[in-house]
Amino acid sequence: MSDVSSARPSDSLIPRVMRLGRLSRGIGRLLPRSIGGRLALLLLVVLVPEVAIEVGHYYNVFSERRERELQANLEMARSVAITFDTYTQNILQHESTLGVVLAPPGSLTTQQMNRLLAASAQEYPWVNSFSWMGLQGRIVASSDPQAVGMDAGDSDYYRQAIAGR
Repeated sequence: MSDVSSARPSDSLIPRVMRLGRLSRGIGRLLPRSIGGRLALLLLVVLVPEVAIEVGHYYNVFSERRERELQANLEMARSVAITFDTYTQNILQHESTLGVVLAPPGSLTTQQMNRLLAASAQEYPWVNSFSWMGLQGRIVASSDPQAVGMDAGDSDYYRQAIAGR
């Protein structure tokens, strides 16, 4: 008797099979009935994942190129910053040298000081002019002849320089 009951499907399996049959009929209604429709569905099923893969690939290529470009820009910016800093330090060193040469009273005449400052300004085309001020704030010598004799004693930068800042 046990052989007969085990050979016969259980009653609980029958509703499951019936549900699967209903499901497949429901899906069957969604599928196109013509050959052209089924071919279009097949193409869609194949092409949509392929297009998604291609989009992902091109996005990765774009991201990598963008990252390389940003890295190259960063390296260029650092290089320009170092060059600018070196140039600025060079100008400061040159100004310091001019100060050592021009500082001792009576070491050079005003004309010699003007020629030295003019030659220095020609070495640095980005510098408008070099000027030498006396303790009272009046420009004694300059690479710009129009600046000689101007009074800068009231300016903030002059007061800061005299105060040692």
